[in-house]
Amino acid sequence: DAIMMNPDVAAKASAQGMHVVASTQEVGRQVPSPQGGWAVTDSALQGRRDIVKRWMRATITSLRFIRDHQPETAAIAAKAFQMEVDVARGALPAVVEAIDPNDLGGFSDAGIKLEIANDLDAVKGQASVTGVDQLTDLGLLRQAQKELGVPCKSGYNCT
Repeated sequence: DAIMMNPDVAAKASAQGMHVVASTQEVGRQVPSPQGGWAVTDSALQGRRDIVKRWMRATITSLRFIRDHQPETAAIAAKAFQMEVDVARGALPAVVEAIDPNDLGGFSDAGIKLEIANDLDAVKGQASVTGVDQLTDLGLLRQAQKELGVPCKSGYNCT
């Protein structure tokens, strides 16, 4: 009777008369778990910090572009993902809702703790984590945000 969908599929379903039960933003408030992330090896983080930081700057810039230039973003997405522009336009609000304007590229304290708890539960005691900082290094993200003039106001470890 109901299903979770990617924003583009949800836009098509809406156009066909289906109803949104919970938006991306509503689900995010109830289950603030990061749905993606950036991962690099320790050696890349140590030996190629400049490249990792440039990649983070590009990602933050793209998030800001998506939020601030939605018509252009819809056209780019339609071409890149080979979908109709109307579908991309319909999907875009759900994507924009998921971008936290107070921490572009970051995540919330509640979200990362929930994600870790879920992951630890899934491995049934075969792993342990004493703290979020064991798994995250936000130093380069915060540097990239600062360089781009994007303040971190509400995310995990905002300073």
